[in-house]
Amino acid sequence: MTSLQEWLDVASNNLANVNTTGFKRDELTFRDAMERELRPAGGGHALGSMGAGAISFSAHTVMEGGAVQATGNPLDLAIEDPRGMFAVETPRGLRYTRDGAFKLDPQGMLVTQQGHPVLDDTLSPIGPLTGALRVDANGEVFADGDSVARIGVFAGAFRKEGGNLFQSGNAEPLEESRVAPGALESSNVNPIEAMIAMITVQRAFELSQKTISQQDELTQRLIQSLQER
Repeated sequence: MTSLQEWLDVASNNLANVNTTGFKRDELTFRDAMERELRPAGGGHALGSMGAGAISFSAHTVMEGGAVQATGNPLDLAIEDPRGMFAVETPRGLRYTRDGAFKLDPQGMLVTQQGHPVLDDTLSPIGPLTGALRVDANGEVFADGDSVARIGVFAGAFRKEGGNLFQSGNAEPLEESRVAPGALESSNVNPIEAMIAMITVQRAFELSQKTISQQDELTQRLIQSLQER
């Protein structure tokens, strides 16, 4: 039941982020809590093994890309390489994200919807920007036709932190990175699969509860029968 609860938490979080831009779904792997080898009484060759239930072994983030949807907003960007991440500066330090829904703050700096400054390929903030803005497929930012910066796209080993942000200790800029201007990457969560997973886990959890209740009832009957002797 503990493992099922962990699985339910992951599945429900995935489903809750089905419309989150650039969200990457999480998955769990399981293994037997304890595996016992079965042998005949008195020894001999092993007859097989029997598990004692499943426990969660590890959690991982599936980094495959989501669908790219056109928005028409020139500051919206979608990374075409599934390895890449945008770099942003947060109050907790350097972080990475696939959410390319960018905007300008009152000072003309390029920021995320949460106000985190977007960084170029040298990890410097981009801006202030004025005039007619355009971003090409190579990530070059143009203001009134002049190239002013190149949005950084980084690859490395990323670890999900929360808030659609990732950490990395070895991310390096991709020399050749392609972005889709005027478009956003949708979540890679399949809502139908996530809903089926939630239903499956809930039913398994309920079955486990019933099994425990039945076991308790049988134990009580056994105790009563022994007391009456």
